[in-house]
This record gives sequence, C-alpha cells and structure tokens, in this order.
Amino acid sequence: MADLLGYRNWAVTSAGDIVATSAVEVRIKSSAALATLYEDAGAVTPLVNPFTAETDGSFEFFAAPDLYDLIVGTGLSQETVPLNLMPESSDVSFIPALADAASGGNEATAGTANGRYVQDGRLCLLKIRFVNIDTTGLTAGNDVFITGLPIESALSNPRTYGVVKSDIVDFSGTLICEILSETSYLKLYDQQSGSFGDYLLVSALTSGTADIDLSIVYEVDA
Repeated sequence: MADLLGYRNWAVTSAGDIVATSAVEVRIKSSAALATLYEDAGAVTPLVNPFTAETDGSFEFFAAPDLYDLIVGTGLSQETVPLNLMPESSDVSFIPALADAASGGNEATAGTANGRYVQDGRLCLLKIRFVNIDTTGLTAGNDVFITGLPIESALSNPRTYGVVKSDIVDFSGTLICEILSETSYLKLYDQQSGSFGDYLLVSALTSGTADIDLSIVYEVDA
C-alpha cells in the first residue's frame, strides 16, 4: 500500500460557519467511488466512509495519494470541495471530457480520452489526448470546451496558452489551447495571421475521426 497522507479540517458552510457533527464523504475523483479511509497513517484502523465530524466540526482521515471530492453536509446544504492529496511532482492520470459548454453541456465520446498532469509547486503541466472524437449530440455552433481538468487555475494565473496537434479538424490558422484564471477547462483558439482569430466550434471536428493532442503549463494555487 502507498504511504498514506493525512487530512484535517473543519466542516463549514460556504459562509464560513462551522457545522457540528456534519456528514463527511470522500470519493475518488476519477471514478466517483468511495475512498478507503483510515484513522491512522499506518492503516491499522479503518474509518467508515461516510463518517461524522466531531461536535466542534473538526474531522481527520488518512488515505492513499490521489485526487478526491470531499462532500460535506446533507441535502440542500451539501457542498463538494476538490481535494488534492498528491505529493508535489507526482505524475497522475485523469479522464478529460470534450464538451459544448464549460459545465452542464453535452459531452462527446471518444475511442481514447486520457490525460496526465504533474504539479511542481505552483505550476501544473497537463497533457491531454482525444482519439476518434464522436460529436453526436453536441451543438455544432457551440465552442469546444475541454473539461474535467484536475486542478483549477489560480486567480493570479493570466490568460495562458499551450500547443495543440490535431487531425481531421477544420481550422485556417494555428490552433492553440487557452486557460483563464480560476477555471478548470480549456478552450481551443484558431489564431490567424494578419486578422482576428476565434474559438474553435464543435462543427470543426469531423465526427468519429477527429483527434486532438495538447499540452499546457499554467499556474495553480499551492
């Protein structure tokens, strides 16, 4: 078993109010499965998941290094917070999605959809690959969004660009990828020589055969 990492915090509302004896649930981000938790770093005493925070709202657990979703509360008051329990400079896989909206849109299917990232301090290197993208069900006139990035860009992250390789994708200039501050998605931009460019539309992808590979380095919160 990989060395366990500990996490301690307090159950709070979005307004910052502590919630006593709140329900706490931990799920693996990549699969949404319940995480295996322990009360100690030596993995001697298992911790039931979900569990209940202490009367002062505090809670603590130990888990294997991974990306998690921490779900606190129940019903309408339930809040989900991303939790990164990966050591710096770890090479981690994740599953990206190609969609027609930043959130709540339609997602394409693909023969291959995979990604990897490495975080080093406040920098994150992402590599993403889609093969045989099927855009059935997506709105052709919408911009292309690549969602599901494991780490949101920092508030201080400026407009940042990365490189793109594509096959069977219709564009007229140079295709690059873009991430803005405080976002967890990328957009694709068709950069032009001597004129204004524009974001790539879903209709530019030849459904069933389009491929996209990209890499980008952007700033994250430590």
